[in-house]
Amino acid sequence: IGIGIVVFIILTLVWVFLYVFEPAVFFSIKSMFVLCVIMLTVFMFSKAVIRIPELPYLIPLTPLAPVLAAILFSPRIGMIVAFAETLLVGTVTAFDPLYLLIGLTASLVAVYPTIGLRKRSQFLNICIFVAMVNFSVSFGYFSLLGHTLYEAFRAAVHCMFNGFVLWPCLFIGAWIFEHLFGITTDISLLELSDLNHPLLRRLV
Repeated sequence: IGIGIVVFIILTLVWVFLYVFEPAVFFSIKSMFVLCVIMLTVFMFSKAVIRIPELPYLIPLTPLAPVLAAILFSPRIGMIVAFAETLLVGTVTAFDPLYLLIGLTASLVAVYPTIGLRKRSQFLNICIFVAMVNFSVSFGYFSLLGHTLYEAFRAAVHCMFNGFVLWPCLFIGAWIFEHLFGITTDISLLELSDLNHPLLRRLV
């Protein structure tokens, strides 16, 4: 019940933001449904895997939701989803400072490379950014807690792994939402207008 109340409040804040700043998305039932599915899917995935102690640090993949929102809609929507998803995942991690700190910083940084994104191969750049942020923030966090440099470095390497797990999830997630809900992204349009496309070369 407690998690349900917190999730409802967070989603309500997102809806208010969209109503004020993104009315075109707010009044589109399909867009709102897609956003809710993205956020709740990452939330439920986090809730499931956080109970598996053998998995590496930060496996909840908080940045996945804001990056998908930025690709499918706009970077500004990705930003608000970054804050909301960090709080949502926080409900299943007991608001652990490490998860909150890295989840938010990695999510915000991951949205920036989506501006001007032209090819799916550039998804790797996003994952590299996330991996670098995870490593830097976690290394500083564990150092502040009094761990030795070796212990902090080892934990940071585990956290960095999260960025590379994000790569296949982005490919699969973007493809599913584009085809399942019929959303045409800027990436799809740019790929179709590529003069190196075999069909366009035949037409020329």
